[in-house]
Amino acid sequence: MRHKKLAIVIISMIVIVALIQCSKTFENTDSNTGTLEEKQAAEKNKSLVAQGKEIFRFDDFGDTAFWGGVLHIDKAILGINNGGYGSGVSPRNALAIGLKVNAEALPADVVAGIQSGAISLNDPLTTVALLKLNAVVGIKGYLSQAGTLQSIGITCAVCHSTVDNSFSFGI
Repeated sequence: MRHKKLAIVIISMIVIVALIQCSKTFENTDSNTGTLEEKQAAEKNKSLVAQGKEIFRFDDFGDTAFWGGVLHIDKAILGINNGGYGSGVSPRNALAIGLKVNAEALPADVVAGIQSGAISLNDPLTTVALLKLNAVVGIKGYLSQAGTLQSIGITCAVCHSTVDNSFSFGI
C-alpha cells in the first residue's frame, strides 16, 4: 500500500512538472520578446503544430487498401443505386452514427442548398459530394477523374474530433 501511495505521488509530480513545462513552452511561443533563436524556435513550433493538425485531419496513412479494398466501405456509402452495395449512406445516416461535418469546409451555395432543402441529406450522393469537399471529419474520399468514389481512408480525426453543432447537429 505504501508503494502504491509513493507511486501516485511520483506520477502526480511528473504530471505537474510536465504541465508547468508545457505552459512555459506555450508562453514562450506566444511572446514577442526573446533572442533570435527563441523566435525561430517559436516559429518552428507553430509550423510543427500546423503540420500536426494537417496530418491529424487529413492523413489516412495509406489505409485505403483496407477500408476500400477489403471492406468496400466506399461501395457501402454509394449504395446499389449508385454502383455500390446496400441502401447507401446518406449524410443524415452518417451524422446519426456519429460522423461529423466541418461547416467551414462547406461553400456558401452548399450551405444555402442544405438550408433550403434543395440539397437532400437523405441521398448517398450528397455524402459523396461532402467527401469531395473534404468536409466529412476523419473520412477522406478518393475519387476518380469522373468524380466517382473509388475508395476511402480513415484519419485520426474520425474518433478524436468534435464539432460545435453551429450549423446543425453534427455540423
